[in-house]
Order: sequence, then structure tokens, then C-alpha cells
Amino acid sequence: MASGKLVGNSLRANEDEENDDPGFIRRHSILSAQHGFPLPALSIIPFGRSIRLNCSPRKATFANVSFFVDAFGDESTDDVQNTLSKFLNDSDERLRTFGIEDTNFQAAWNEISNLSPEEKAFCELIGSLGLAPAALMMKLVMPWRNCWEYWVQEQSATFVWRLRPLRY
Repeated sequence: MASGKLVGNSLRANEDEENDDPGFIRRHSILSAQHGFPLPALSIIPFGRSIRLNCSPRKATFANVSFFVDAFGDESTDDVQNTLSKFLNDSDERLRTFGIEDTNFQAAWNEISNLSPEEKAFCELIGSLGLAPAALMMKLVMPWRNCWEYWVQEQSATFVWRLRPLRY
């Protein structure tokens, strides 16, 4: 567990970011993924090769569920990734035992769990900058796609023009 001024300073910077950045909760809190399920107010915030888990009290009014305890802790990134991977693998396996396959969750988890080492490093780097890798890829791919389509059209037009019979 990290201690002292370093965690205090890092945490303060992220608290400021939380107030300034409307996407902070979407990227770091599991509340943004609850979709009708009562979940605790758990934030998952990376700090280098460790992750700060911060849970605050919350009442899910419509579900009549209350989370009373305020808790936090720092864990190694590898431990958190291994625990979450086991949970997601177990969830996928449980769905499959009931004959449930090809869900969005299973498709996404399959893509994530089959990343090459280079793709994983890229996603971790982009994620550490607070960006979503999939959204960034679309921003990078679309301009190249547009350029490619323009180039193909130009080359096709040039090719067709060169094939025109010469008339004297």
C-alpha cells in the first residue's frame, strides 16, 4: 500500500480531475456500467503500476439497497487485472453453461482477452492518458480511410483517363 505525501498528491490531482472532467466518472466508476443493477460507488483509478480502489457509501433508492461502508485501498495492477480477468472468465463460463453465447459482453471480453502483447501495451498506454482505446482508434482510422477512398478514386480516374482511345 502506498503511503505518505505521494498518494495524497496523486489523489488530490485526480479529485481535481473528477471535478473538471465530465468523463471522469464514465471512465473510472463502475456506476456508469450499472444498467439497472445496484452497484457500490466504486472508483478504479490507476497510479502507475498500482490501482487505487475507492468505495463510498451509496443508497440505490429504487432497488432498496444501501452500501454503508466507506473504504479504499491500493493494489498492484497485476493483482487487480488477474482478479477481474478471473471474474470475467467465470462469468463467461457461467453464461455458457446456461447456453447463453454471443452476447456483447462475451464478444468484448473475447477481443480484450485475445489482444497481442503490442495491442495490450498500446491500450494500457492510451488508457493511462485517460483515453478510450476504441474511441481513439476510430479517430485515427477514419481520416486514413477517407484519404484511402480519395486516393482510390483519383487513381481510378487517372487509370480510366489513360485508357481512353487517342483521337487525332
